[in-house]
Amino acid sequence: MASIDTPETLEGALAKVRRLNGSNLPHQSKPAQLLIAIESSLKSTLPAASSSSAVPAYTSTAYFAALFQCLEKAVNDEVGEDEDMAETENMGQGALIPATLYLLAIVIPETPAQVVLSKLSPLLECLLPLFDTALEHPPALRSLLQITTSLLLFATGPILSSSPLLKKAWNYLLELNLDPRPKVRHLAQEGVRKVLTTPVPPKLTAGSHPYLPRAREWVTAHLEEEAKNGGSSSKGKKARFADADDGEGKKVIWIVQGLRGWVAVWGDEVSLPAITTDSSPPNQQQLSSLCSHLLSLPPLPHLTPQIYSLLAHLLSPPPTEIGAKPSVLQNLPTIIDSLLASPPEVKSNSADLSTYLSALTSALIKMSLQDPLSLPAFLPKAFNLIFNTVLLAPSISQAALAAATESIGSQGIIRYCVTDEMILAAVDFKRQGSLEPGARKKQKTPFVTRVIAAVSDAMNTHALKMGSLLPLLTALVSRLRIHVTREGAAQLDLSGSGITAAEELLLDLVTDVGDLRTQKGFEEKPKVDEVVGMAIEVMGVEAVLKALPLNIEPDAYVEWRSLEY
Repeated sequence: MASIDTPETLEGALAKVRRLNGSNLPHQSKPAQLLIAIESSLKSTLPAASSSSAVPAYTSTAYFAALFQCLEKAVNDEVGEDEDMAETENMGQGALIPATLYLLAIVIPETPAQVVLSKLSPLLECLLPLFDTALEHPPALRSLLQITTSLLLFATGPILSSSPLLKKAWNYLLELNLDPRPKVRHLAQEGVRKVLTTPVPPKLTAGSHPYLPRAREWVTAHLEEEAKNGGSSSKGKKARFADADDGEGKKVIWIVQGLRGWVAVWGDEVSLPAITTDSSPPNQQQLSSLCSHLLSLPPLPHLTPQIYSLLAHLLSPPPTEIGAKPSVLQNLPTIIDSLLASPPEVKSNSADLSTYLSALTSALIKMSLQDPLSLPAFLPKAFNLIFNTVLLAPSISQAALAAATESIGSQGIIRYCVTDEMILAAVDFKRQGSLEPGARKKQKTPFVTRVIAAVSDAMNTHALKMGSLLPLLTALVSRLRIHVTREGAAQLDLSGSGITAAEELLLDLVTDVGDLRTQKGFEEKPKVDEVVGMAIEVMGVEAVLKALPLNIEPDAYVEWRSLEY
């Protein structure tokens, strides 16, 4: 039976350190030697807490006190006559302070919070000066980051608000999000994420962290600088701990990557229903402002997909099962306009195109929830872009093609953005005879009518795209399942006795598609089955089989007939 992964215990972590006592590598042997020396000292003053191999020989409090005492002595140690440098300047492999920091990073998370907080100020006074000297030594710097994160997680609201040392530590953690070394940078990003998304003791839910405004301010300042300088941070102010070349906007990419981990708590947003006026509190504008900053960034090769991905994440509605109300973005129309005005090239990297389509679709779906009356102003242009420019493009990757199909069909415009009113308008348009050859149109062609016509025409002119077009027809049939009155101006028939909009608008097209299945060499039979199966589900068996060819294959009839039950 496969074992279930469980968090490593304190004794398990310390046992791994002890085993390296005989290592020839100084950075491995020194922490082991220090641990053994501390345990030897504790043995002479304290009784062992346990004899079990699974439980530490001494309590985490005892290890913490001993290591803190060791750190205090080391940082206050002056240069001796036989020494080249003070301990605080010696961060190399095998030095005392890096070994102490390494052990503290293991012990502090397992130590009771009240014990650590009782020594918070003197501990930070020892740790903070070490950041500068540890910059050239990533192992020591990583230990400092882990310790700093643990201290910030232990701190209560009053301590976070009143401690200047903790605020300084928070600034260091933010600035190291721009460190060019991946391991250091990722630890800093993870530290920021943990602090901002973990409830501040004694709270039980995350959010409104006292240091969130400073994090927003830091991110916003860098995004504004990057937008101003065209993605080259070398022209602007450098971060304290980031000293690498910023080719191709690396720093802003790192900021966006790190932001994804905690953007969910970026700022309180107004929930529907909402009044969005200029008099709204500033915190209601935070997410809207962030989206604007992201869209103002320069179109750099590796940055753009990161922005699209983050926007898609930001704009996605909350899961329906948690009962959360969608937030309101005051500048959502501007965001959609910006996305529509600057699509990536179809021939570009498919990842760029896929993430762009995800962002655009998320924005449209959010608009359908936030302001459905404004949605018709954006849908035609969005559909034309995704359908004609992307899906029907002669050369496009399969990943981008699949993304375009989903963006229009099962996960996008047809499923989430087409309203009942749009469907009724399409039914009325047909009943007025506007679809007859040579008929004079009395009104503007409804959006749903244009979508159906576009899909139908493409099936006749783009045979190679049939595998992507058929799922769109399936999505249309599914969405047009509403019942409408049979005569006169179309209205919703809540009794269910009326005809479905799908039968009135799509039955002819479904008939044509059903005929394709009997053609020799046709490769998309499974997708035709999906179309006809959905038609039977929505329109009913009788309506569909009356319209389909009489020479339909017997096995297919049985398969489609079974979908009704």
